[in-house]
Amino acid sequence: AAGLRGSGDKFTLDRRRHGRLESFDGRTVDARGTLGERGQPYAMRATWIDFDETHVEAANVVVGIDPEAGALPAGTPAVLELSTQHFHANEREIVLDGKAHATGRTGQGEGWEIDSGTLRITGDFQRDAKLDRKAIAWIEATGGFTATLQDRARAIGDTLRGNADTTRIEGSPARLELVARAGAVLESSWIQYDAENLLLSSDKGKLTPVGGAADSWSVTYESLQPFARGESTILVLRNPRFRQGEKEMRALWALFWVDRDEWRKRGEKVMREKAQGPELRVTVPD
Repeated sequence: AAGLRGSGDKFTLDRRRHGRLESFDGRTVDARGTLGERGQPYAMRATWIDFDETHVEAANVVVGIDPEAGALPAGTPAVLELSTQHFHANEREIVLDGKAHATGRTGQGEGWEIDSGTLRITGDFQRDAKLDRKAIAWIEATGGFTATLQDRARAIGDTLRGNADTTRIEGSPARLELVARAGAVLESSWIQYDAENLLLSSDKGKLTPVGGAADSWSVTYESLQPFARGESTILVLRNPRFRQGEKEMRALWALFWVDRDEWRKRGEKVMREKAQGPELRVTVPD
């Protein structure tokens, strides 16, 4: 909490440089500071703030990037705002406990949000640290969560654990909605997702269309596994069963080819090879 400054009804500071800023009669305190000596500038509003040189604790908090510090460069992934009933931060972790809410943006400029009972962000928040990909090692949401990635994906479940590369969600069931274009909903006890390379895997699960009617299609399967093949990802469903109305189709395997370059550029699924396309059976190694 280097350089913390603020305003409120009462301020105390002891010999050990442990301070407390608070307000009364329903008013709030406002404070500004940095993570470490030269780290991310932030602005905070809370009922009270307790701090020293290595930690900040507060109640009924809204904290975000200090607008007086100027906008972050375009293309910089970052956590933009956090809010919770109880806030605790030190040089190794930031914990939001009770009605935790976080918003941010990816390196592609897409906005994201997480709502959960408790949200824990671990990483290196010392000195020159920013709340970005380099500083954040892990994000964990527990106590039930909902997470959205702009207008193309939403996840709902009991727990979420992830970093910039991989995210795993668990629930009864966990639910992942890929809502770009027609969209599909994936439900399973656990789902793991690599957004950069579209490496999607899950336990036994079910696929349905977003907002599907009672007579719409569904696919159940025993497992979903990804395999990288050149610039493509192959998504493999084991023992899929397709149903639509009175129609039903079964198979030992179903394979989907996804062009990863197109996924990165457009942020949505691109099925490059279909059932009418090239032969899927390979008898000679590439």
